[in-house]
Amino acid sequence: MTESEAALLAEADPNRQEDLIAENSPDPLEGEQTWPTEDELAEATANAGQCTLEEEENFHWNRNFGGSKFAKFQFRLSNLSSVLSNLSMI
Repeated sequence: MTESEAALLAEADPNRQEDLIAENSPDPLEGEQTWPTEDELAEATANAGQCTLEEEENFHWNRNFGGSKFAKFQFRLSNLSSVLSNLSMI
């Protein structure tokens, strides 16, 4: 074989290839809020007024964001910086 000739070393198996999708197809319902279940409504009614505001905030945070304290700190810090930037515009 000469330098100008190319040798086929391997051929791709179409059954093992991954799709070559370059963009994510957004799900229009991904961020939608769902209705509470009967169990959640019953639990909320039974526990109404039995927790502090901080406990309620932590419950919602853990339910929606997985409970990471560092992520919660970053979220609060970003909110604080946006509030401060809005104040500086006044």
